[in-house]
Amino acid sequence: MAGQSVRRRLVASVVVAAGGLAYLTSFSGVFVFDDVPAIVENHSIRSLSLPEVLRPPASATVSGRPVANVTFALNYMVGAGPFGFHLVNLSVHLAAALLLVGVVRRSLDQVTTLGTSAAAAGLAAVIGLLWVTHPLHVSSVTYIVQRVESLMGLLFLATLYSAIRAWEPARARDHRRWVLLSAVCCALGMATKEPMVMAPVLVWLWDVVFQKSSWLPWRNTERRAIYAMLAATWVIPVALLSSDSQARLVVTTALQKGIVGDVTPLMYLWTQMEVVLYYARLTLVPVGLAFDYYDWPLAHGPGEVIGALVLVLLLLGGVGTALWRRHPAGYAGAWCFLILAPTSSLVPIPTEVAAEHRMYLPSAGLISIVVVLFWRLMGEPARLRILLLAVVGVASLATAVLTFQRNKLFWTEEALWAAAVRERPGNPRARINYGIALMKSGREVAAEEQMRAALVLPADKETRTQILVQLGSSLAAQGQSDEGTRYLEQALALDPDLPEAHSILGQTYEERGERLRALQHFERSLERRPDNVLTLNSFVWIVATAPGVPAAKVPAAVAAGERALRLTDGRNVDT
Repeated sequence: MAGQSVRRRLVASVVVAAGGLAYLTSFSGVFVFDDVPAIVENHSIRSLSLPEVLRPPASATVSGRPVANVTFALNYMVGAGPFGFHLVNLSVHLAAALLLVGVVRRSLDQVTTLGTSAAAAGLAAVIGLLWVTHPLHVSSVTYIVQRVESLMGLLFLATLYSAIRAWEPARARDHRRWVLLSAVCCALGMATKEPMVMAPVLVWLWDVVFQKSSWLPWRNTERRAIYAMLAATWVIPVALLSSDSQARLVVTTALQKGIVGDVTPLMYLWTQMEVVLYYARLTLVPVGLAFDYYDWPLAHGPGEVIGALVLVLLLLGGVGTALWRRHPAGYAGAWCFLILAPTSSLVPIPTEVAAEHRMYLPSAGLISIVVVLFWRLMGEPARLRILLLAVVGVASLATAVLTFQRNKLFWTEEALWAAAVRERPGNPRARINYGIALMKSGREVAAEEQMRAALVLPADKETRTQILVQLGSSLAAQGQSDEGTRYLEQALALDPDLPEAHSILGQTYEERGERLRALQHFERSLERRPDNVLTLNSFVWIVATAPGVPAAKVPAAVAAGERALRLTDGRNVDT
């Protein structure tokens, strides 16, 4: 036992050290893309006051995910800027890796054909090492807002690990503690991200495959309590669907209209056939990773993805057969497909048809299958097993280096979006954001080039509007206000209430000296975005200094100035 304890501590140390070194470059990452609405502009995390901290903005990634929002609030209270957020993200990832090692080791311990317990421990260490350093997970760890994914992954693994440990204790008190811990982790996970709904199912399947329990859960008398407690946590995501959130919007729109944006559930399902296979390829060969997949082509019918559809159906058939035979590979395959199901099946997510962070947990199942299969193919001779260790060492070193380098993309918005455009030049959303980053660095001409390139690419109405807004903004910044104004007006023709367009037009007209016209646009912008400090300042300044402003505007200007002061904690010297 003492020797096993030493080995386990050694494995844990190696996994943590490897993960820590691979993500050493993540601490210089800045807030990017969805980090801004979910963290920088998220006033619900400015304190731990209830119920505000449990009600994040409906349009943010953390909407309907209160546990993740609370962790961001704790980060905000402690301070340390992006560094502190990255530190917590990495800690979550390393803890998840240790739980994964524990789950895999205890699972393989039940496989009598594998051989010794040492073999199970060794394979678990290999799987944990490859998983913790994999560059596919950079979007779940270094992209701060995707703590929603990694934290859900941690709680998912903790739920399963605790449920497995509940089999072991001889004392009833210890058994109850593990059951309660599993239920608590499951409940927290349900309030973190939607794929957690599969945790109770995978706990039950683990019992069926590894403990040879009955397929009928109510017949497993010794596990009825844990099944009931885990199933009870399904109430949480159902309740959260009643709150203002992106998930509620997508689900209700799909149910009421049968379409979300321009995507029907079946279109989304057919498209996911190729997406799922792409995820598998990235897990095995992590080349071609991209931050954003907005341009992924939609499939309008099964005929457009017939090859991928047949292959996925064959894989599902194989997983189903292996599960029926209670083979461990069936569980690993079910792990992949079931965790992907909530986001990669029939619920359309038109703005994110594919996303690498969705493979955070599913990749562990695929990596486990490949590692154990390779182990089996090596046979018994010790020299062949040493070859396996050498291959693992090279693979983990390669993945760690790729992760180490990929983290650097998050050091600046410009680097991140430049890489996204290189990987997927047909992605208009990547070009928009690359252009915005170039604008921030004063490179208006280069920004204009990106916007014009995006203008000819296929895009939905919202993205098309953003292209016009940013193109107009880049032209206005270069002094080409007439042409810039035309593009901004085209954007408002698509969305008359667009706050960004009104704000930029307000600035443009103010620079031309048309201050009353500018005032109208600033007012329209504040109707949709009342917390924009720069727009508040501009509105107050025009009312205070421009001739001909109606006296009726003065009370609104006073209120705007007071609001700007509150938003900046009294340090808004411009008002």
